[in-house]
Amino acid sequence: AEWPSLAPPAEEAARREAAGGPVRRARAAGAEPEPFLLTEARTQLSLPQMLRRPDSWLLWLAGCAAIGGGNFFATNVGQLVRASGSHPQLVAQLVTLFSTGNMLGRLVGCDASDRLFVRRGRSRCGVVVMLCVGMAAAHGLLLAAQLPVAQLPHAARGEVLHGPPSAPAHTHTLLLAGALLAGTSFGTIWPHLVVLASELFGSDHLHTNYLFYDGGCGATGTLLLANLLPRLFHRRVAASSSASCDASCFVKAHAAIAAIALAGAVAAVVLARRSAPLYTRIGLSLEKSRQKRRGMTKRAQSAWSLSQAIASGADPLPSASPSPSPSPS
Repeated sequence: AEWPSLAPPAEEAARREAAGGPVRRARAAGAEPEPFLLTEARTQLSLPQMLRRPDSWLLWLAGCAAIGGGNFFATNVGQLVRASGSHPQLVAQLVTLFSTGNMLGRLVGCDASDRLFVRRGRSRCGVVVMLCVGMAAAHGLLLAAQLPVAQLPHAARGEVLHGPPSAPAHTHTLLLAGALLAGTSFGTIWPHLVVLASELFGSDHLHTNYLFYDGGCGATGTLLLANLLPRLFHRRVAASSSASCDASCFVKAHAAIAAIALAGAVAAVVLARRSAPLYTRIGLSLEKSRQKRRGMTKRAQSAWSLSQAIASGADPLPSASPSPSPSPS
């Protein structure tokens, strides 16, 4: 608590204004002060304001592609293994790899984008481009795993679907690589949606702006890509009375998801170009902050060395060597 001041009212008002510093004086004058460390856009947008900007929909398209592609794999992994003719025990390995990539992406994804992009003054949306391309590549690998069976006649595909495992070893390799890549791209996009919603549109309304991406991208990607798309390309296997999606169905679904992921990458490229000036300012602000911290560290080290010298009784200042006295002539 602050003790009551006995100064006159005019002097007390002047003292409080001086204590408030430049931030309070700038706001009192009606101007927004220059931030000491710029980490986001200065304009704070609410959800209706954000939705009127094309940047929000570019990020939404990229998020739907990455999230929907990952949910497609997680939802249909058992049928993917059956349709490719692989052993059912492969499902556990695929789920483990997908979950591992998901975990690693959530843990280290934002730190990597900070080091590779933001600290260098580059747009963080470049990571979203990489994630969408990675998701497209993952479904390209999964497509290649289903392609040998998809080229068989309809009856032969039914035998592969319901018969004993007959897939070659390279099919397993393609499925495992696709699972790891899809899981990494899927896991990395989630924390980036939080950070990008804050950096591009401000943090004052982050609780509503992010929920638009969390719920909107998740629901749209899951419903359209993970559930509706396989049904759209569904083919009934003649040897079974139950509806099952064979390899030809999954080949078309993988191709469609890869195309959507590439469209999301294009949207992220446009968003990266539009947000480049913002991240240039953020990078310069971070660099100034690092230089300031380095200067404070050097001053602290100098003060520590000086205190140690004084404590040891040594002369902290270099003494000048005495000049030799002139010899008497």
